[in-house]
Amino acid sequence: MNPFLRNRATTIVAAIVLAAVAACYSAAFGLLADMGVATSIADGAVFAVIFALECIIIWNIIKYVLQPMTNGYINQHLTIIGFFVVVSTAGIELAVNYFIDGENLIAFAKTLPARALVLALLYGMVVQFYNQNLNADDEPDDIDTQPAAEPLSAPTEPIDKITVRSGQKISVINIADVNFIKADGDYVSIATEAGRWLKEQTMKYYEQNLPTADFVRVHRSYIVNVAKISKIERYGQQQLIELRNGEKIKVSNSGYKALKERLNL
Repeated sequence: MNPFLRNRATTIVAAIVLAAVAACYSAAFGLLADMGVATSIADGAVFAVIFALECIIIWNIIKYVLQPMTNGYINQHLTIIGFFVVVSTAGIELAVNYFIDGENLIAFAKTLPARALVLALLYGMVVQFYNQNLNADDEPDDIDTQPAAEPLSAPTEPIDKITVRSGQKISVINIADVNFIKADGDYVSIATEAGRWLKEQTMKYYEQNLPTADFVRVHRSYIVNVAKISKIERYGQQQLIELRNGEKIKVSNSGYKALKERLNL
């Protein structure tokens, strides 16, 4: 979940900060550029909407697109910042201000360099904040609290097999063949070299009942078979493990510590 939308408190704080920044933005670039009070207020409102939407897009890019890309980590984020600065100033804002008050377009255009600088700083801070919270473990893990079809009592010994259903077919997976288990909505995804299967159980169940010598929870959404790990990599604030089949999995800070302990590093 986006760190700004994690709970009501952070969302309210984010909204207040956004309103304050929009007001300063409006005053600095609207009033000081003699764009008029009404145009300046409209300019600040447009900025707030654009900035909020782009921050949501940036979070999704960083979380779901950039994580597997381990080369050029810094260049990727600088590219994101530069792209959205150009899109915001020379694209969306310029077009919107043209329709708001075309007569003040020249005054608006004169502020573009300063706007670009301010936006670059703002987007830079947002990207840094996102990276710091990318592996945050304090997000509510609703996967572990959901009702699920689990046994009434936990097994006395670690499980050594998992049964999965695919249509009318039931398969039995040996624990040693599991690459990782991933949270997937109301289910977990069991990944092996032969494929992936969904099962209606929780991550907590597998964390408690898999052999602790062979499996470690490296992230709130991932439990990994230690025997399948090829290497561990660190890029900026991000830790990744690469499996023997080439797949890369994100690792949280607490998961990284648990993994190092398990591997005696």
